[in-house]
Amino acid sequence: MEKIGNVILDDVSYPGEDLYSEGPGEDLLLEIARDCPPEEYNKKIRETQSWPVMYHFSNIRSNLVLWLPIKKTDRVLEIGSGCGAVTGALAEKAGTVHCIDLSRKRSQINAYRNKSRENVTIFLGNFQDVEKRLADTYDYITLIGVLEYAASYLPGEKPWVRMLEMVRRHLAPGGRIVVAIENRLGLKYWAGCTEDHVGRYFEGIEDYSHTEGVRTFSRKEWKKIFRELGMRGDFYYPYPDYKLPTVIYSDRRLPEKGELTSSLYNFDRSRVELFDEALAFDGLIGDGLFPQFANSFLILLEETAPEVVYSRISNQRLPEFSIETDILQKKKKRWVRKQAVEAQGRPHIEGICDACEGLERLFQGTELLINRCVKIDEGVKLEYLTGGTLLEQLDLLKKQGKTQEMTGVFRRYLNLIRETAQERFTVTDEFEEVFGTVPQREKYVTAPVTDIDMVLSNVLVDSGGRWHLLDYEWTFFFPVPIQFVIYRILSDYENSSLSRNQVSVEELYEDAGIDGEDREIFRRMEENFQRYVQGDYLPLPRLYPLLSPGHVDLGTLLRLEAESGEERLQIFTSRDGTLREEDSRRYAMPGGKAVLWVEIPEEVSLIRMDPGEKACRIRIERMEWQDGRKCDFYTNGESAGEKEILFKDRDPQIYVDHLPRGRRRLFVELTRDQVVEDYALEQIREREERLWEQEEENRKLQRQLEEKEKQIRAMEETKAWKAYRKYKKFGGK
Repeated sequence: MEKIGNVILDDVSYPGEDLYSEGPGEDLLLEIARDCPPEEYNKKIRETQSWPVMYHFSNIRSNLVLWLPIKKTDRVLEIGSGCGAVTGALAEKAGTVHCIDLSRKRSQINAYRNKSRENVTIFLGNFQDVEKRLADTYDYITLIGVLEYAASYLPGEKPWVRMLEMVRRHLAPGGRIVVAIENRLGLKYWAGCTEDHVGRYFEGIEDYSHTEGVRTFSRKEWKKIFRELGMRGDFYYPYPDYKLPTVIYSDRRLPEKGELTSSLYNFDRSRVELFDEALAFDGLIGDGLFPQFANSFLILLEETAPEVVYSRISNQRLPEFSIETDILQKKKKRWVRKQAVEAQGRPHIEGICDACEGLERLFQGTELLINRCVKIDEGVKLEYLTGGTLLEQLDLLKKQGKTQEMTGVFRRYLNLIRETAQERFTVTDEFEEVFGTVPQREKYVTAPVTDIDMVLSNVLVDSGGRWHLLDYEWTFFFPVPIQFVIYRILSDYENSSLSRNQVSVEELYEDAGIDGEDREIFRRMEENFQRYVQGDYLPLPRLYPLLSPGHVDLGTLLRLEAESGEERLQIFTSRDGTLREEDSRRYAMPGGKAVLWVEIPEEVSLIRMDPGEKACRIRIERMEWQDGRKCDFYTNGESAGEKEILFKDRDPQIYVDHLPRGRRRLFVELTRDQVVEDYALEQIREREERLWEQEEENRKLQRQLEEKEKQIRAMEETKAWKAYRKYKKFGGK
């Protein structure tokens, strides 16, 4: 047994060594957990710019379970607790948390993070070993990023079903099993992300044809698992995925068009962007196919579904501004609840109702209605309204080719906002605290109360065509330029999708009197506002360029491929014996074949041809000068026949250094076999084996010859041979 603070590490079932480890990097994680309080974790993420540090210590990880209706009387079993990414959040909500993990070091990290908690115990060892010692039943049992590895621990068929059956034995009546796992058909994998566990493109989509020991499942496969277990299963959809979720959707509240705009998944690996995921998701949502292509599943195996049908956790900011927005449903009635994630955030939540009253007065008599807000014990309660967003309406008009009508609706909304501002803007201390010190231009005007977040996705259009302002968290009662509000609306529209940034909004900027100088001022205001909200916290969009190895879109990929020499013949010409990239040209090799005339300037003395960048076999059908003379050449490959050359190196090269005088034309016809590198190397190995066999045969013959010569020399030393030589010398026959 080991104890770290109040946390007990039970090692009775520990096998004596960590069977799973990410190497020396875990030492840094242990150091951070041991030496830093939780409020400094984000600082460490910023300083180290390390994916493992971010992955294990980001507070966003806990968003996966914050919304669950866990009570202080509940007992929780966390299987595969790792470094404690969600253990603290579970312990904050529950009465008791028991963790199971294979790794002592990871469990120590977890223990140091939660050392002040008195309700956490960590069991070390395999689940099937620890499970035998679990005498308790639990109200919640979590398997977060665990079930996909079931085949590595449990032999036989359908190990994931058997593991869930083992888990169910420890579930209390009315309890829930919580499974977080990737969807093997998730849209991000179609769009160019590698499979999370094996790092191979399309591996899950290809049904793990190259992988054993790990697998994830589609929605249809999960439904089959539910039937085999005889359990009810409810799907929830963490977005962007379950590792770093900011929103939790469900079948009772699926995403709407325009809501899914992030593609920042690849913090640990490079990726290709094959298409605009935001537009693809919009299309899938419109066809009712989002559940099949969600990136991740959060599955609750249970008797009844919880009241929460949607949860958005906004905690990539300072604790005093971190909030949770939930949609709850009881029978057929729905409502919206906003509550503070941290105790420091309660004043911010209570201020939302004050904002509601101020905005109702401001927009009274206009076509914009304000979503009603009332205070409740947990925070505030707002109406749940149905309809599409104003952003969706504009997208539909654009898609239908009604550009003029779309611009008219856009103008109507912006004019409504602009008309609320009748007073000249003046800078106040309160303004500078939030937005910093900026130039005060004469044309800036302000309203008595200002919601700076009136972006199109925050406005709902109901069945009667009325506009409703849904969210007004960022409302201020001090002067703010109304032009800044309009700038944020237009900027958000432009940047929300690749297709929307193709729509010119310059006329709308001009209508609002926003010029280049204004945009620079407002850009600085936005930076200061984000700093006011986030402090030193680095949210995902700002962490992405620091941590991610990057991405490349399809157009760039095709261009790079075209420039790389792959499937192309690159011909270098040199005047001084030095080969330079700028003195080369590339020629297409459709089907691996090149047929062309090459113009050779008079002063060129050396030519090099590169038929691709991989080991391969080249067949030179013709290479001759314009007068029909054969062109002599040499290569870095090996002859494989009369016209064939086998290139062992990754950079096959053909050289021509005996050139006729004057201006010349060279005819080239060659074919590169469409064989993989391993096959080409196999050809070389077979050829080398044949040569070795021939050399061995030659050595054998050489040994036989040497033996015969030895026998002859021995015979020449005999008396009989010497007498015979004398006899021959005197003419004997």
